[in-house]
Amino acid sequence: MKNIKLLSMIATCLLLTSIFTVLPALSVQPPLDTSTYYIGTIGQPVRLDPARAYDTASGDLIMNVAETLIWYADQHPISFAPGVGYNLTLADYADLTKFEPKLSTFVPTIENGGIVLSGGGSYWTFEVNTAATWQPWIAANGSTIPSRPLTVNDVVYTFRRMLTIEMSSSPNWMFFMPGFGYMGFRYAGIYPSYTNGTFTTKASEDTVAGLIQGFVYPSGGNNVTFHFQYAWTAVAMYQIFSQTWGSIVNPEFCYEHGDWDGLFTPSASDADMTAGWSNAYRRKPATTSSALDLYKNPANYPAEHASKYAGGNHDVPTILGTGPYNFTSTNWDQTTKTWRIDAWTGY
Repeated sequence: MKNIKLLSMIATCLLLTSIFTVLPALSVQPPLDTSTYYIGTIGQPVRLDPARAYDTASGDLIMNVAETLIWYADQHPISFAPGVGYNLTLADYADLTKFEPKLSTFVPTIENGGIVLSGGGSYWTFEVNTAATWQPWIAANGSTIPSRPLTVNDVVYTFRRMLTIEMSSSPNWMFFMPGFGYMGFRYAGIYPSYTNGTFTTKASEDTVAGLIQGFVYPSGGNNVTFHFQYAWTAVAMYQIFSQTWGSIVNPEFCYEHGDWDGLFTPSASDADMTAGWSNAYRRKPATTSSALDLYKNPANYPAEHASKYAGGNHDVPTILGTGPYNFTSTNWDQTTKTWRIDAWTGY
C-alpha cells in the first residue's frame, strides 16, 4: 500500500513538473508596439459636448482635444533620466491650488486686477490668447475649414451657449450657482411656466436672454468678463474653469451641427413662441443630448436649426478644439469599444 501511495505521489510531482515547465513558453511577452499607447478603462465616453459631458470617460477624450482658459500648473518641468526615472514628487500630484494660463494670457487675481469684488459678487476678466488656433475641420459640404486664431467671440459664445442650451444633468450648474444663485433657469421661478426647456411666455424668454448676455460679455480689446453675482472662493472658480466644462468650443463648428446660432431671436408673442431662440435650441435635440452629441435631424427641425450634415448620426458625437489631438466620429468604433485621437501637427 505504501508503495502505491509513493508511486502516486511521484506521478503527481512529475505531472506538476511537466505543467510548470510549459508555463514559461506560454507567458512570453508578445512583440511591443511602441507607436500606440493603449489604456484600459471601465467604459467608453458617453458624449463629447463640454457643456453636457459629466463623466470621466468622456473627459479623457475631451481634455486631449479641447482646451480651457486656465489649467493646473506644473510645479516644475517634468524630465526623465535613464535608470533614475521621472523627477516627480508628491506635490506634483497633490497640489490642485496652483494654475497657469492656457487660452487666457494670465490667471485673473485681485492683485492683477483680473478679479474685481462688487456687491457680494465679483467680475472676472480674462484676456483671450489669440495666438491659439483652431484645428481644421470638414464642413457638411465636404470642404475643409482651415485653422484660424481663437477670438473673444469664441469664448463668449462658449459660455453663453452653455446657459442657453441648459442640458439636463449637466455640469452647467457650476456656472449658474455663482452667476445667479440657482441651479438653472428652470429652477429659478422667474417665469410663470416652462415646458421641456422652452419658455412659454415672451417676457420670460426675453428676461433670460438679458441674464445670459450680462453673465459673460466682451469687455474691450481681447478681454472677456464674467459677472458672478454670488461669492465663491477663487480656488473653486479656478478649478471649475480648468475642468472639461470650461473647454472652449468653436461657434461655426456648432452651427454646422444645428447648434445655437449665437443669437437671441425673440418670439413674436405669447401665442407664438415657436420662432424664438428657446424653442429652437434649449435642451435640443434631447434634454440630455446636445447637437454635438446627437444628430439634430432636419426632418424634425427647420433647416436653420438642424444639422447641416446629411443622413443618420454618422457625424456625432463630435468635438473640435485647439488642443494637441484631433478627433472625428470615424475614430470611435462602437463595435470594438475603442476610440482614437490623432496628433495635430499644427498645435
